[in-house]
Amino acid sequence: MTIDEYMNEKPSILIVDDEERFLDSLKALLSDEFEVLSAANGKEGLRLLKSNSKIALILLDLDMPVMNGVEMLERLRKKNSNISVLVITGRSSHECAKRCADLNVQGYVEKPFDSQQLIERMKQLTGRHEKDLHTHLWGEDCESILNTFNPLVAEAIEVVDNEFQSLIGRDDIASMLKVSPEYLSRVFRQETGIHLTRYINERRVHESKKFLIKTKRVNISEVAVYSGIGDASYFTKIFKKHTGMTPKEYLKKSSSS
Repeated sequence: MTIDEYMNEKPSILIVDDEERFLDSLKALLSDEFEVLSAANGKEGLRLLKSNSKIALILLDLDMPVMNGVEMLERLRKKNSNISVLVITGRSSHECAKRCADLNVQGYVEKPFDSQQLIERMKQLTGRHEKDLHTHLWGEDCESILNTFNPLVAEAIEVVDNEFQSLIGRDDIASMLKVSPEYLSRVFRQETGIHLTRYINERRVHESKKFLIKTKRVNISEVAVYSGIGDASYFTKIFKKHTGMTPKEYLKKSSSS
């Protein structure tokens, strides 16, 4: 997947469930955020996975004809597939769900479920969650906190969030906002508690993590360009400083968690 394709493409997901009405309602719910494919049983699901390498996440029912969800998951993991899986459970499938514990599932969706919570979890697993960085830096109440920042600081944050790929630095942002770099740095740190340079790198690392999860492959030069850092060696250094892992180690851990 190229950078342009990543920017323009919705994450592809696969729903494997034999209840037609449930499938239709899930498609309607998720189609704004995801490219939705569906299968009525595990055998059909495996066939779709084999022909579509872009699928980033599976919503998997367990109680199905032809091939149930547990058998599909067992066959999937035997192929060393690290694709993320959320298991759909109901009262009748709780025992089957226990059998999935050792098959590297990323969570369970119990019917009836909270639609918004499901979408947010799916965004996390496909690397498309929008608010993770702000939450990480300023806590769960980050939206309220952001609204209290000096308008200059809020503008600087918006510039970084929108222009992180443009190899911008502190001086470029200050020029865009028509203030001195020193003044911008001072106000930014006073308001946010962190240096502007750190925020720029936090944004770049955060976006590169989403890119890694979505593409599921490590091409350091390509990810470095996408992040706005450009140089592959320097990108790896910054990435490891902020995450404690190399990009390859991060992708391996995220695929197995």
